[in-house]
Amino acid sequence: MEYNSLRNVHKRRRNRAAAPIGALVLVLAAAGLCALIMLSINLTHQILDNSREKQRFEKLVQPVLMFDPPPFEDVTTLPDTTVLEAALWATMLGEKRETYAFDAQGNLILPSSDVDVESAKLFGPELSLKHQSFPSDFGISYEYDESSKAYRIPVASATTLYTPRVDEIEREGDIYSLLVGYIPPGTAWNTDITGNKTEPDPHKFMVYKLQKKGRNYQLIAIENPPADKQVSYGPSISSSLNEIASVEEQLSSSSEPSESSSAADDGQDSSDGEAGQEDSSADSSEAQDSSSQEAEDTDE
Repeated sequence: MEYNSLRNVHKRRRNRAAAPIGALVLVLAAAGLCALIMLSINLTHQILDNSREKQRFEKLVQPVLMFDPPPFEDVTTLPDTTVLEAALWATMLGEKRETYAFDAQGNLILPSSDVDVESAKLFGPELSLKHQSFPSDFGISYEYDESSKAYRIPVASATTLYTPRVDEIEREGDIYSLLVGYIPPGTAWNTDITGNKTEPDPHKFMVYKLQKKGRNYQLIAIENPPADKQVSYGPSISSSLNEIASVEEQLSSSSEPSESSSAADDGQDSSDGEAGQEDSSADSSEAQDSSSQEAEDTDE
């Protein structure tokens, strides 16, 4: 009897201890399930919303895209000044941009060694830059000082050019294909009649191909976009500048014929004046002869 009583007592004690332990297990299980659900939601959101990745690629391709380079399959086929200009702006927009000094004329002093470093990151170390002075097609003059191994760039005269907008990212191994829109200058945001700001449509799209090399992404090609993305919403910057130059030439050429016409008119007027004078002289001579003839008849 006593043995059975003691066993019943121990059972009741175990049952009382099991209840809170079971409740604790349920609470921990519920907390773990909630954490797993939240983690799944966050991962799904990161996969669907890759805005940070797009912003990183936009910053990377901006020094190249801003000058609207032609499509290429091998970066070594690009003109030396095209690669050099992109490397210069990659340096000016890079992490050390706040450390560069200015000369007395307000030109930014850019060491060529830093340009070489940024070029290797952007195009690969196999590409060697040819440092030189050259004018840009967009009104910027890059002056290279051989003695100091540095560039002097009038950044105050630089105008805003194309800015990139990465719409799609496709990855195949270590190759990233970016569908990039070209946002024209002065239209970063459009405002409708209600005052709401909307992002403008790009002038065009191009596909930028990048290859991941360690911590860097190297530009290996620029290709034409798919057929459904070959849409142009306006003239390119280069064509706009060419149109302006064409109009100026037309205006200057049209002013020259006007001057020639004025000179011809003046010459015609002077000729007419001389002819008029000759006619007047002839008339006066005839009048004198007639008077003399009348006088002779009177004498007779």
